Amino acid sequence: MHTTPHFVAAPRPVLRETSPPALTFDRAHSSDPHVATSIRARYDQLMRRLRYIATDPVQWLPDNEYLPALTSGALTLAKRVHAELQRSATAGPDGCASRISPTALLASAESLVARYDHQQRILVELKNNARDLCELIAGMPQERPPRYAHLAKLADHIIDQSSGRTAVDDVLPQPGLPVARIAASELPHEHARVYVEAIQAAQLIAWMAVDWFKTREPLRQLVVAGLLRDVGCLSLRCGIMVDPSQFSESERQMFHRHPRLSAAMIGRIYQPPVPIARLVARHHERLDGSGYPARLAGIQFNEHLRILTAADEYITLCRPIAPVMQFVTDPRQRRSAAAAELSAVAERGQLDQEWVARLTGDADHSSTAALPPSHEIQTSTGTAQHRIDPVQTPHPHQRVAAPHEPLAPTSSIASPSIS
Repeated sequence: MHTTPHFVAAPRPVLRETSPPALTFDRAHSSDPHVATSIRARYDQLMRRLRYIATDPVQWLPDNEYLPALTSGALTLAKRVHAELQRSATAGPDGCASRISPTALLASAESLVARYDHQQRILVELKNNARDLCELIAGMPQERPPRYAHLAKLADHIIDQSSGRTAVDDVLPQPGLPVARIAASELPHEHARVYVEAIQAAQLIAWMAVDWFKTREPLRQLVVAGLLRDVGCLSLRCGIMVDPSQFSESERQMFHRHPRLSAAMIGRIYQPPVPIARLVARHHERLDGSGYPARLAGIQFNEHLRILTAADEYITLCRPIAPVMQFVTDPRQRRSAAAAELSAVAERGQLDQEWVARLTGDADHSSTAALPPSHEIQTSTGTAQHRIDPVQTPHPHQRVAAPHEPLAPTSSIASPSIS
């Protein structure tokens, strides 16, 4: 049974108007009845939408600043439309010649509401996928693992959702949004963040890497690794998952064991691909050796692990409790702030700079002009799409075995040519 989220809701503002105020139009507007009718219809529709949004409990969650800012701005513009038209009716046909036209104000308000609706669509998609994942993996700490085929089906669904989108804003919610709190009404509250961030990581991986793989199976395995990378956290007490920056030393040691614990849980799944557990066990490693638990570095990173670590770090930076989110007061600037911080981490040698550039938009994600020749392949949906063939044209970060580590077999995810 899902528990009720424990938080204190902020006071809910009330839109006092019970119906749109009557609008009057000056002679300039009334000379064209179609213009007057259009303005009135758009105003009425905008006010109805704002009243509906005002009843959404997501608006009043703690730490949620971006969505209320959009609706508050739209309401302010709607009030200006009413005030301008009233002033125009009082002052005559030339009364508002130097003012912003009601049509321009309405267009601005409608664009804010459209941005709100866009965020809501992304959040609904995220919650639905997180609920599906919860049904699959919630029993793993009690040794009730899911079938790999079910995880692969969810991974295919995420790949199909994310692969056709051109910008990260179309894939993930606005950074700093309390997405775990938003989804807590439909998920076990104590571990809602695990499920939500698992879906976000999988969506980001699918969006980043869809053009890099020749076939779908290695991408599917990498997306499943993103889904299961923190499954070991389900066996930790919920308090340790709230704010990792407040860990005691014993809690930090316990948390640092979760990659290996996650890999051990994956071993209980019936016939899982071996590379998934290997990737999950290493998803907190960093290229300069500063990661954990094994402090791997450099040549011990294959391309798939470079993708996974970049996605994992970006999801971490987008949390409401992330330091970069605390120092950016304008919610609209948080995406660029998270991208700048991720680039700084890559410049320090901890992440792959090419994949970080692809994620942050410094590299053109949609264009393949500078990439190796691609080949048409059949996807699971039966449509022909282009994929990069990393076998014919070696990638700059081609897999190299460490002195103490044998090369992975050809069936491993370390080989992008798996079919």
